[in-house]
Order: sequence, then C-alpha cells, then structure tokens
Amino acid sequence: MPYRAFRLKLSAGFFAPFALALLMLVAFVLWGIDNQAAITSWIEHSDQVMLRAKDAEVELRDMQMATRGYFFISPAPRHLTHFEDARAAFNKDLSELVTLVADNPGQEALLTKVTESRDALVETVEQLIARRSAGPITEADVMPAQDRARAVYGGLEDFMGAEQQLRTLRAASQRHAYRILFASVPLVSIIVMMILSYWGWRQIQIATEQFHVALDNAEQARAEAETAGARAEKANRTKDNFLGTVSHELRNPLNSILLWSTALLRDKTLSESTRRGVTAIERAVRVQSQLIEDLLDISRIESGRLRLDVQTVNLAEVVKAGVESMRAAAEAKAIAIEEILDPRVDSIAGDPGRLQQIVWNLVSNAVKFTPKGGKVQIRLERVNSHVEIVVADTGKGIEPASIGSVFERFWQGDESGQHGVGLGLSIVKELVSLHGGTISVHSEGAGKGSTFTVRLPLPVGTAPSQQLRRHPTGIRTGENDGAPQRLDGLSILVVDDDVDTCDALQNLLGALGASVTAATSARTALALLDELNPDAVISDIGMPVEDGYFFARELRKREKGKPAGMPLIALTAFGRVEDKVQILTAGFDSHAVKPIDPIELSAILNNCIAARRGAAHL
Repeated sequence: MPYRAFRLKLSAGFFAPFALALLMLVAFVLWGIDNQAAITSWIEHSDQVMLRAKDAEVELRDMQMATRGYFFISPAPRHLTHFEDARAAFNKDLSELVTLVADNPGQEALLTKVTESRDALVETVEQLIARRSAGPITEADVMPAQDRARAVYGGLEDFMGAEQQLRTLRAASQRHAYRILFASVPLVSIIVMMILSYWGWRQIQIATEQFHVALDNAEQARAEAETAGARAEKANRTKDNFLGTVSHELRNPLNSILLWSTALLRDKTLSESTRRGVTAIERAVRVQSQLIEDLLDISRIESGRLRLDVQTVNLAEVVKAGVESMRAAAEAKAIAIEEILDPRVDSIAGDPGRLQQIVWNLVSNAVKFTPKGGKVQIRLERVNSHVEIVVADTGKGIEPASIGSVFERFWQGDESGQHGVGLGLSIVKELVSLHGGTISVHSEGAGKGSTFTVRLPLPVGTAPSQQLRRHPTGIRTGENDGAPQRLDGLSILVVDDDVDTCDALQNLLGALGASVTAATSARTALALLDELNPDAVISDIGMPVEDGYFFARELRKREKGKPAGMPLIALTAFGRVEDKVQILTAGFDSHAVKPIDPIELSAILNNCIAARRGAAHL
C-alpha cells in the first residue's frame, strides 16, 4: 500500500471518531451556552420592561404634582407646561412598553387597561383645567382624577408584578439549565473518552500490523530506489564522460584541420581551385564544431546544468557580432544583410556568449534557407519594458501546419536532412527562456519567408531613454574586416602533445609575426621557461603523464613573489562548465575551446598580455 494511502487510512480510522466525538461535545456545549445566552437575554428583557414601567410611574407622579400645583397653588402656565411634558414622557414610556411586550398577549392586555385608565385620567384632568379658569377647585372636585390616577398606578403595578413573575421563572430556568450543562459535560466527556479509548486501542492494534507491512515495503522500495538512483547517477556520469571524451577526440583533429586550413588560406600563391577546396574544408570544420557544441548543449539542457554567465550586456554589440560572423556566408550567396538598430536600446542582464549564439543561430538559419539574391533583415528595438530581436528573411518560409513544431528537437524544414540535425532552434528557445524571454515565429507559408522574434526583458527599474527619438540605424552588408590581430615581436611558447597541433600553431602564429617555440610535454615546457622567458604560453590540457593542470600549477608556483605572472592560455577540447571552472582555478588566465578560431586566439593572446603588463605597472 502506498505511503499516502496508508497514512490516510490510518488517520481516518483513528482520528475520525475522535473528531466526530469532539464535534458532538462542542455542539452540546455550544447549545448549552446558546440556551444560557437566550435565557439571559430574556431576563435582561424583563429588567428593561420593569425599568420602563417604573419610569412611567415617575412620569405619572409628575403629572399629578403639576395638576395639583395648577389647581391649588396658582394657575400659572408653567404648571400646565410641566403637565404636558410629563404627559408626553408617560405616553412615550407606554409606547415603548407596548413594543417590548408585543410577543406576550397577557402583558399586552394589562397595558391596554393601563392605556384606558390613562385616557380617562387625562380626560378628567382636562375638564378640571377648564373649570379652573372659571373659579377655584376644591379637593372634592379633584377626587375623581385621583381615583383614575390610582387605577393607572394599579394597572402598572399589576403589569410589573406579572413581568416579575416571568423574570423569576426565567432565572429559575437559567439555573436549571446551567446545572444540567455543568453535570452533563463531564458525564458525556467520560463516556466519550471510554468509547474512544477502546476504539483507539483497536485502531492502534490494526495500525501496528499495517505499519510493519508498510515498513517492510518501504525498506524494500528504498533499497530499490537507492539502486536505481546509483545506476542513474552512474549512467549520467558515464554519459558525461563519454560526451567529454568524444568531444575531445573530435575536436583535436578538427583543431589541426582548422589551423592548417586557415594558414593555407593566407598563402597568396594558392590556385583558385585549391583555395576553394581549402575554404570548403574550413567551412566543414566549423559546421562540425558547431554540431559538437550543439550536442553538448542539448546534454547540458537535459541534465539541467546549462548555466549563464550573467553580466551587463550591450545588446547592440552582441547583435552586430552575431551578424558579422555570417557576412561571409551571406556574401557567398549574394544575400543582402540589413541591420536596423534602435539607439534607445539599453544594456540588459545576460550571458553575452549565449546571446550571440542566439543571434548567430537565427541569422545562420535565415542565410541557409534564403536563395541567392535574397535579403535578411535583423532589427533590434525597444518595445515598452522589453527589447526585441527580429530576424526576417525572404527564404523558403514555413508551412502553417509546421509552425508549432519549429522549436522541437530534430525538426527540419524538409525531410532531406541536408540542413543539419534540427537542434539549433530548440537550443535557441532554451537559451531565450533562461534569459527570461520568449521567442516566436511567423510565416505566410512556403516561399514567403519567415520572421523570428526574440523578446528579452529589460532590468527592473530601467527608465526609458531620455534622448530624442531617432530612426533606427540601418547598416548594409559591407566588407568583412574580421582578421586575426598581429602578434609582431611577441615570443610564445606552445605546449601540446599533438605534433600536428604544434606545427599548425607555429605556422599560424608565426605568420602573425610571433616567435613560436613548441614543446610536446609539460616537463619540457617547464625546462624551456627560464631560457625563453616568453611573453605568453599556450598549453593543451589533455596531455599524458603531466597534464595542463600540472603545468599551470607548477608555473604559478615559480612566479610567487613576482609582480606579474606569465599570461597562460588553455587550449582544450574539453568545453563543459566544470572543465572551464577547473581550468581557471588551476591558474590559467583564459581558455579557448578546440577547434580554435585564429581571430579569437590572436585576440585572447593580445588581451591577456596587455592585462598582465598593465598589472605589472600598478
């Protein structure tokens, strides 16, 4: 039995009777309290009625005093005013009494008699007042009024006596109900406790048996889960190691191919046909390298280990860099690339490398599926609280039925399989999501082009730009000025166990003006350091016996106490996040993943050397 079902059954069997009994007990107590409150309310009602009746007697007495003062002291108007005030108050008290006893016919009948006596009294007094204006009034003349006043008093006394009896009965009922409640609650509680104790004991017996069974099942399930978890973890490690090894083994030869092809393309004596062949080789190497990186990204996404290096990013520069990397391919197909950059776009928080990967993938797809002579437009603009990167082309377009599948893994616009394996757009979607954005696609159909729109949020609190609104800047395809930086006068030590890589690097860096020495082992490189005193060192990581990490640690040990260390760059086929962390922790200044682009390598070398020399002058 599952744990949830076992716990639910146990709780229901054990606690439900207790809860039911508690509810019954609470209901009984609340009923008693409610009854007491009702009786108390009726007693307070009787007190209010009696108090109002006594007020009526006081007002009646005031009426008598006012009339006697008018009849026997002086016929002053103030006595009549006093009489009218007392009379009004008396009438008000009687009205309130009628309202208070509206649910008691007996009391209503008594009040009716009082009202009749009052009317007779008032009529008699008014007759005497009329006679007083004609002459004096004697005691004998007042006797009828006094008799009627006594009748009113008597009616009020009868009324209050009846109300007092009601109050006495209600108070007795309250005391009786209180005694019953006081005696019943403990008795009922004891009975309930006895019944529930027996019930609980029975449930404990049943639950104990079920618990032993559940414990055995849980122990078995735990053992199976631990075994499965260990297998899954081992499988993940095996997969990661396999991917890392495959990546390493694929990138090493690709690195040599790319370096040599780049070096050959710089040879002015190559024939046109040979140059086209070498260019095709270089292009194929870059495609293969990107495929490896895509497969590694998919693995990182599936394992949840894809991380972003978040920093403040100038999005316009990222877009320009992503577009610039595709200019040569676009020019080869006579495709016009137009950039429209909104000057109001502010910096955003993101990973510049991953953002450039997003732009590169979208522009690469646009160029790939746009026929010769077509057009690709890239727009960057701010829209309210987010920025949009729009890549529109005049290419083959997307069928409406396929729009929902564009970002699925391994989806392809055609079934030929000639345009990649269908991972790029799925990776783009994941990267955009990690940046907190969204991506959408629109196409009117086959042959009508497609438009991809990436929406990225601006940081919270980013105010709209205060500069005057200007039309976005349009940049047409121009000459590709991306070339490796010169390394004139620099001495560089290359450490790699692969002789082909050493030769390729010597040839490439030498063509850029550097003096290059190669070593095929870490020990040899350490022995050459004091003799050469190079401006920078490029070292492979995966070398036999002593690897690149050993070389970096030994180099940094030798530099202790020196104002500035040797610029040290890792050239590695390991591109995982943990590999990059380990490389930087070991003491490397930077790293480049094979196959290395000559432009990137020359830029890294110059930047690291400049940074180290700048630190030495501080």
